[in-house]
Amino acid sequence: MKEVTLTPFELPDLVQSFVRKVECFDQESAALIATDEGVLLLFADKKDQVIYDADLFPELNLINWEESEVLYSSATETFWVIQDSVFMNLDRSKSLTVHEDQTQFNISTSSYFDYTLSNDGELYRIGFYKEIWAGSSSGFTTDLYIGIYRFIGNQNNTWQEFQTEMIVKSDFQTDPNSIFMPSGELLILTNPQFVVSIISQTNTEFTLLGKAGSGFSYETIYSPYISSTGASYGFDKVPDINSPIQNLIVTQINENEVQSIALENACDYPEQTQGVARMIDQKEEVARMYLPSFSSNSLGYLLSYDVSSGSCDVLSLEPNSILNNSSSIQDLDVMDNTVYIGTRNGLFVYDLQTRTISSYINELLDYYL
Repeated sequence: MKEVTLTPFELPDLVQSFVRKVECFDQESAALIATDEGVLLLFADKKDQVIYDADLFPELNLINWEESEVLYSSATETFWVIQDSVFMNLDRSKSLTVHEDQTQFNISTSSYFDYTLSNDGELYRIGFYKEIWAGSSSGFTTDLYIGIYRFIGNQNNTWQEFQTEMIVKSDFQTDPNSIFMPSGELLILTNPQFVVSIISQTNTEFTLLGKAGSGFSYETIYSPYISSTGASYGFDKVPDINSPIQNLIVTQINENEVQSIALENACDYPEQTQGVARMIDQKEEVARMYLPSFSSNSLGYLLSYDVSSGSCDVLSLEPNSILNNSSSIQDLDVMDNTVYIGTRNGLFVYDLQTRTISSYINELLDYYL
């Protein structure tokens, strides 16, 4: 006989509905699960959860989750959900604040921007605030001036603008993807690349470095990451389940050379896969990615690629009677040794150690009891 003392605990029934977004932050032990019935926030302990019911928070319906970006700050334990000019923040207090970015940008460059979080959790937007004809002989090249915008957070959605002299030629016009380094410096992954050491109204200090890749024209890196050795890497475009990508972009922050790694050639791809659907996580020199499968023998594969050695490792996610194929998978991510799989029929968890699958609700009940 087993005696169990029960304490009040709210089951997140919303994860039994259509799952639209799964975003895990493995190193911070936090995750966001978005479904048609609301949003579930998870932290280190499975019992440490926050539930946002869509009936109580109808503002959640403003977000097209498939096209959204999710950022997380461990400093403030806050999730930022961003889609186009609409963004909201969610946290442990179960408050939901919706903002609309009304920053006025140059019309021709207004769709090229990036959001990033500082190490202390402040939201920044990187964009182009000015465009000037460069006076080239072709007559078609312009200079695009990068602006840095810090979200102040008042009810007027005010941003503090820092105009800079950082210039990108229109030949390399792209999203100015960026990331704050552990040192607090801001790395802007355009071409040229900029490392911003001081952000100031009067004197923003930066260093620039031109980038060039053999056989391709380098513009930017999506899903950027910086290792402790100074390697920065990510994708050449934004991947998703329906539009997989093939190339990983790798460079050193202090070097000119950029490599474009064709993963299908560098790794032994399993049959019935088309490419990488998403970045799972990045730890030092190893990028772990998800390869969807069209085979009935696999739910897909976790592909790990070491950017320093070029070595690959492929792990198959085995199906079972609960989830027997990948056709219903909408999104997935990994935290610790658990793969969180979002499907049309709810959230499932795959244990990487035991290679077993269960519904999230059942797994939570087993853990709790």
